[in-house]
Amino acid sequence: MHRQPHLAKQTIDARLLNQLNKKTQSKTDKLSHSGKLVYINDDYCEITRNYTSFYGMNILGIALFLPVVILCFGVVLFFLYDATFNFKTYIETWSSRPNAHFLLHFAFFIILFMTFAFAAIVNYFIFAPRHYPVRFNRKTGKVYVYDYVLYSITYKLTYTFWWHLPFYKPTKAECKEYDWSLIQAISIFSRNKHSSSSTIRCIVYDSSISTTMIDSFNLISTDAGTDALFMPNYKLWLWISNFMQFNDDLLDTSVNAQVGIYGREVNWPDDLDKKSKASSLDEYRKICPE
Repeated sequence: MHRQPHLAKQTIDARLLNQLNKKTQSKTDKLSHSGKLVYINDDYCEITRNYTSFYGMNILGIALFLPVVILCFGVVLFFLYDATFNFKTYIETWSSRPNAHFLLHFAFFIILFMTFAFAAIVNYFIFAPRHYPVRFNRKTGKVYVYDYVLYSITYKLTYTFWWHLPFYKPTKAECKEYDWSLIQAISIFSRNKHSSSSTIRCIVYDSSISTTMIDSFNLISTDAGTDALFMPNYKLWLWISNFMQFNDDLLDTSVNAQVGIYGREVNWPDDLDKKSKASSLDEYRKICPE
């Protein structure tokens, strides 16, 4: 894995756009957002981070783990039924073969744990949102990230869903708010014998002059290495940077309405939804008085 230095929040102009077009063999008079723009107005924009492999992974996860959950749950019910309605035999066996009974109970609790764990995973796949948006409000200088529980598991290891979100409850999205001035982007390129990929990871620092990282999130879904030659990740970062600087002249503002194949509707929390759409800092402060 190779990480590049922080990507600059660079201002686009005709000369830079022409250089990008030459590098990516493009012929456009507007800077592309790589098809990720979902909504835009003068106050804020929203981009999507969905990609096809997410939906394939969800379907595969359900197909693999749902039969396991049903089988394990059936074994647990059979054990409880047999112990309840054949209690006398159960006690006699416990007295005559304690070692075998100990192993039986140990296996029972292992299967019970597996039932809970795999049911939680199936729950995650079933209730996955349609996409994973990020909102950028240039009037307030705020960024709002809509992450699913396991979206960043490879980076943050967020295993708390095991006890906060059991299998019988719909899993919840994690929504966060950051200051745009505290966010820097890093381009990450990974390669092995069989494939290569690239992505942009946004790093959140505790101040504009600090090197202490307090959080991070993916800005754009991982692209195949061959697609990375056309620089869709960098173009999106450059597009967002110029939007936040009110430099709209060379930005492509066409909206992509195809934000996902299937999934649960994205619903922002009411307070974050209002704050992310605020038209000024005064309006923002009225929504969340300190």
